[in-house]
Amino acid sequence: MLAVLVCPCCEKDVVLEVKDGQGLPQYTTEQVSDQFCRYNVDLHRSQGTHDDGTAIYYLEYIAMAWLKAEHSKCLMAPLRSGEIRAGFWDMPPGKALGIGGLTFDFYKTYQDLLIPHFVTLYEEMAETGSMPPSMSETLIVTMLKHDKLLYRPLSLLNVDTKMYLNILANRLLPMLPGVVVLEQADFIPGHSLTFNLWMLFGAMQQIGATVLVAAVFLDAEKAFDLVE
Repeated sequence: MLAVLVCPCCEKDVVLEVKDGQGLPQYTTEQVSDQFCRYNVDLHRSQGTHDDGTAIYYLEYIAMAWLKAEHSKCLMAPLRSGEIRAGFWDMPPGKALGIGGLTFDFYKTYQDLLIPHFVTLYEEMAETGSMPPSMSETLIVTMLKHDKLLYRPLSLLNVDTKMYLNILANRLLPMLPGVVVLEQADFIPGHSLTFNLWMLFGAMQQIGATVLVAAVFLDAEKAFDLVE
């Protein structure tokens, strides 16, 4: 408490009031929490207006790369204890906790006891096609972006959910270079933004100064927070 009082920078992290949808100020802790809850519910709600038939038609006729049959078989194979053990050690330490409150160190320390239970859990998930409710729960917290004075919502998953997603990502990662275009630099091994910059510089030199050209950069607002 004393550290908070003597640190002036912490004052910016204290939410004294927020405005609701009608622009009316809300002051109490319950009112502020309720407004943050309403905001995040609206933010994460799907804004799509298409039906399933339209989506299926689009996916069937769009020109896109597909995974090979052997890749699909590999992705759908049952998770083995070796993959789960590797998933324990691949997760970086110091990450924020979810609702469960268990740390990565806890899972690493007791991995020999936990791995058989995870194997059973993942087998049941594959058979039923659904996850336990606890793996779908997310703790949403807000973090102040000091440069814009906006509050960014952060979704904190439980460690077991993060580990499961990490295991699936490790399976998919070697297959991505064959289905993702070279120009996509993020999240693909061997791809780099440096290549995109050199490609842009090369195009500028090839065109020369006699032709008017433009480079368009597209960025999705709140890309990691929206469903679409």
